Amino acid sequence: MSLDPLIENTWPASTIDGVPAVVRGIFDLTCDPDGSVTMSFSVGLAGAAPEDCEYTEFVFSPKQADTLATVLAIRPGASL
Repeated sequence: MSLDPLIENTWPASTIDGVPAVVRGIFDLTCDPDGSVTMSFSVGLAGAAPEDCEYTEFVFSPKQADTLATVLAIRPGASL
C-alpha cells in the first residue's frame, strides 16, 4: 500500500557554482504486503525528470518497521 507523500515541498536553492534554482523534495513511505516498509526520499530541480533527481531508499523488515512505529508513537507530541 503506497501512502501519499509525507512531505512534498519546493524551496529556493542554488547549485554548487551558485546558479539559482528551485529544488523539490519528496519523502514517501510504502507498506508492502509482507509487512516491510520502504522509506524513500528524492531531491531534484523542480520539474526535473525522475532520472535527474537524487534518490535514497531504505527498506525496513516487518520487525524493524514495528520498532520504528513504536519509537515514533511514544515521542511527546507525536501522532501517526
